[in-house]
Amino acid sequence: MKKIILNLFKSILCLVLAVVLIFLGYELFTLNIIPNNLLIPIIIVLALIFIIVFVLMFFFCRRTYSIVLTSILCLLMILGIGFGDFYLYKTGETLNKITEQKDKVKNIVSVIVLKESNIDNLSLIKSKKIGVFSNIDSYGTKQSVKDIKQSLKNKDEKVSLNEIKYDSLQSLTNALYTEDVDAIILNETYRASVLEFEKEHDFNAETKVIHKTIYYTNKKNEALIVSDITNNPFTVLISGNDTYNEEIESTRSDVNLMVTVNPTTQTVLMTSIPRDMYVETVCDPSYACQQGMMDKLTHTGIHGVETTKDTVENFLDIPINYVFTVNYSSLINIVDALDGIDVLVEPGKEVVRFAANDTKGVTGGWNHLDGERALGFARERYAYEDGDNQRVKNQQTVLKAILEKAMSPEIVVKYTSLLDAVSGAFETNMAMNQITDLIKFQIQTNASWNFENYSISGFGDIGYCAELGSEASITIPDEYTVQIAKEKINAVLNGQSSNSVEINEIDEDVES
Repeated sequence: MKKIILNLFKSILCLVLAVVLIFLGYELFTLNIIPNNLLIPIIIVLALIFIIVFVLMFFFCRRTYSIVLTSILCLLMILGIGFGDFYLYKTGETLNKITEQKDKVKNIVSVIVLKESNIDNLSLIKSKKIGVFSNIDSYGTKQSVKDIKQSLKNKDEKVSLNEIKYDSLQSLTNALYTEDVDAIILNETYRASVLEFEKEHDFNAETKVIHKTIYYTNKKNEALIVSDITNNPFTVLISGNDTYNEEIESTRSDVNLMVTVNPTTQTVLMTSIPRDMYVETVCDPSYACQQGMMDKLTHTGIHGVETTKDTVENFLDIPINYVFTVNYSSLINIVDALDGIDVLVEPGKEVVRFAANDTKGVTGGWNHLDGERALGFARERYAYEDGDNQRVKNQQTVLKAILEKAMSPEIVVKYTSLLDAVSGAFETNMAMNQITDLIKFQIQTNASWNFENYSISGFGDIGYCAELGSEASITIPDEYTVQIAKEKINAVLNGQSSNSVEINEIDEDVES
C-alpha cells in the first residue's frame, strides 16, 4: 500500500512537471520572442529535464532520502518553471492588449452650469438660454442637442431649445460667467483648453455638469508597415495626451515626440516638437476638424491621434510608420513600476516646485523621481525662461531614463509590475509580431543602442487658433531647426548618425 501511494505521488509530480514544461514550450513558441537558433535547444533542454527527472524518480531513487531530495528538486523546478509560465503569459496578454486596435473612440459632451445655479437637471433648461458653438465641434454639439431633446421628449410636447451661438471657446465660457446664458454645451476634450484662459482657471470648481452625452466615432489609425522591422529603419510618433483616464480618448496631444529607429546602426533619434508649435492642421474631413487651418499642434489631438500624425507628417515632410499613444496615468504607473528613474538636471535648470502638478521640483545634478515628480518634470514649462523648448528636452530625458531602466538587469524583479503598468492606458498600431521581432532582435544581438536627441525650437507669439476660435499663445517654428530636424531624421534613416548633420554654433543649444 505504501509503495502504491509513493508511486502515485511521484506520478502526480511528474505529471505536473510535464504540464508546466509543455506550457512553457507552448508559450515560448506562440509568443515568438526567442530566436530560432535558441528556441530549439531550449525545447530540447526542457524535454531532457523531464526525462532525467522521470528516470531518477522511477528507476534510480530507491531509498527514502533520495526520493525526498528528488521530490524537493522536482517541486522547486515546478515552481520555477511555473513562474516562467506566468511571466510569459503576462507578456503575451500585455502585448495583445496594447496592440489591440479599437475601432471606436469615446466622446463626452457635457451640459454645464455655474456651481451656484439652481439648475440641476435637464427638465429645468427648457426655457433657458443654452450657449453652443457656431462652427467648432458641430458634430458633438448636434449629438448633445439630439440627446437632450430625446431625454426631455414626451408624447404631447415638441421640445425646442433656446440655443445662443458663439464662434469661440472663450466667448462661449465667458457667456456662462456673465450669465448671458444659463448653460453651455461643451465637448470635454476642450475642458483643458478652457482652464488655460486667465479668467477660467477655476472653471472646474466654479461649474457643474448636469448632463452628459456619450457617443462613439470611428477610429482610423493605420500603420505604414515596415517589411522587416529588425533590418529596416522606421519612425514612431509618441503622442502623450493630457488625461488621467484608463481609457485612451481623443484629447489634446501634450507630448509630440518623433522617434527614428535604425536597427542596423542601432541608433535611436528622439526629435521633440513643442506642443504649442503653430502648424497647419491636416486631417480627414469626416472628423469635422479645421482642415488646412493654423493651430497649435496640441489641439490636433482633439480629433484623434491620426490627425496629430498627419499634421506632423506634413510639418516634417517625413512619413510616420507607427504611433504610440500614452496618457498621464501611464507615465506615472510605468515610472513607479520601475521604482523611479534618475535624471540629470543641468545647473540653472533647478525647479523648487513643479507648477504642472504641484509636486516637489528638482535640484542641479542627479535626481531620483517617482511617477508624479517625473510627470511634473516632463510637463513643467512656466519655471523655465525657455518655456516649451525646455519642456520637450525634459520629456526626452524622462523617456531615455525609462528606456535605460527598463533594459537594465534589475528589471527582472519588476517585470510583472511593469507589464501591469504598460497594459493600461497605452496603445499602438504596431502589430504584436513586430514588437516580438524587436524583442527577439534585442535578445539575439544584445544591441547597445545609441540614443541621440534633437528639439525643434521656436519663439513665443500670439496667434489665431482655429480649434479655439480665438487668439492664444503659440510657438512660431524656427524654420532653421525644422530643416535640421528633417536632415537629422533622414540621416538616421540612411544609416548615419544624426550628429553628422552640421549645425551652426548659435543653434547648438537645441541638440543634446
